[in-house]
Amino acid sequence: KKKKKEKKKKKKKKKKKKKEKKEKEKKEKKKKEKKKKKKCLPESVSFHRSRKDSFWNHFGQTIAVVVVVVNPGFGCLLGGLGFSGFNDRLVPQYKLAESFRFRKAEFPGSIKELADNWNVQTLQWLRLSVFERLPRKFRVLGVFVVSTVWHGFYPGYYLFFFSMLWYLWVGRVFRRQVRPWILSHLPDTKWTASKVSSCCCSSASSASVFEGSSEIYDVISRVVTYFLVNYTALAFVLLGFDESLIAWR
Repeated sequence: KKKKKEKKKKKKKKKKKKKEKKEKEKKEKKKKEKKKKKKCLPESVSFHRSRKDSFWNHFGQTIAVVVVVVNPGFGCLLGGLGFSGFNDRLVPQYKLAESFRFRKAEFPGSIKELADNWNVQTLQWLRLSVFERLPRKFRVLGVFVVSTVWHGFYPGYYLFFFSMLWYLWVGRVFRRQVRPWILSHLPDTKWTASKVSSCCCSSASSASVFEGSSEIYDVISRVVTYFLVNYTALAFVLLGFDESLIAWR
């Protein structure tokens, strides 16, 4: 009888151990499944979960890039280089050493305005070396491809620059087709007439075209462009393909 009781106890203990093991395995599987579903961000991306951290990270990245871009201009000015002539008031100008226009680059109204005011001298080089040497259809694409390859071969660069190229194309279509309709419904829109000359054979005729401007539209476009650019720039900072896609989500 004692032996039978001992055997029963051993069987019960074995069953308990098996149950405990199964429960542990189930818990571990559940944890792994949760991690896969959440796709937890790596340490390099974890700062995007916090608004304060993401703000300070963006601020630090911006300051670092601005310092790198602006410092050569200061060096040129200290060396007496970059003189571009005099203005109407005979004040000397040094635009040849200008490489960054802070207000227009940080708060642009469109992607084109950002590109025209960020790293100005490099843009001039791209215009002379790439843009003007390609057919019209491929000029903008060629500039973006060369700029991307010039930065490096990380996937984040390609995600960023080709996204910006797409934004530029969408912005052009939007400005041409949607913007006039929006301006016609805004209360502060001001319309100005500008003459456009059109030559036909030997006779030349001029037609007046009305262009609108609105402060409300400008503010909204600057806010949208600011957040769109900084959201897309996560890929430029993180560089990795998976990390960029996770951060965009």
